Amino acid sequence: MVMTEATAANWRDFVNAVKECVKLMKADPKLNVNHETALYGMTGMIPDKQFLRKFVCVHQAAMLDTLE
Repeated sequence: MVMTEATAANWRDFVNAVKECVKLMKADPKLNVNHETALYGMTGMIPDKQFLRKFVCVHQAAMLDTLE
C-alpha cells in the first residue's frame, strides 16, 4: 500500500478503510492469511539486477501512462 500525491486527497478514506479491515481481521482470524503479501519485498532478492531494472522501468512506465 502506498500513498502518493495522486491519492493524498483521499487519505481519510484510506485510513478509515484500513481501520475497518483491521477490525474485521481481528474479529475473524481466518481472514488474516495471505500468501501473496511477501511478493513486493521479494523483488529485492532477484539476483539478475538487469532483469530487476527492466521490471522497474516497465512498472514505472505503466504507472506514468495512467497520468495521461
